[in-house]
Amino acid sequence: MLWDFDGVIIDSIDECLLTSYNAYLQYQGISNGFIETLEDIPKYYREEFYRARKYVRPAGEFFVLYKAVSDNIKIDSYGIFRKLLENNSGVITDFQKLF
Repeated sequence: MLWDFDGVIIDSIDECLLTSYNAYLQYQGISNGFIETLEDIPKYYREEFYRARKYVRPAGEFFVLYKAVSDNIKIDSYGIFRKLLENNSGVITDFQKLF
């Protein structure tokens, strides 16, 4: 099995978007179903994901991107992302398991 989260081997950004968004919906108890196409993800979530994806390292950190969008927080620096990571550190491991 090979994991290529950073896109070195292939560009996996769209797959990461779908997988992480579905994990977020499941983690938040919003849905147990699965979204299968990018178009089914709200445009603002997609835009913010693509814009702030560069800050994410392990898969569990994707939670912070969606939490920021739902809380109307714009991640426009690594400092903001780091603070959100600290505030949500207890969630990262559980979220990563869903991912």
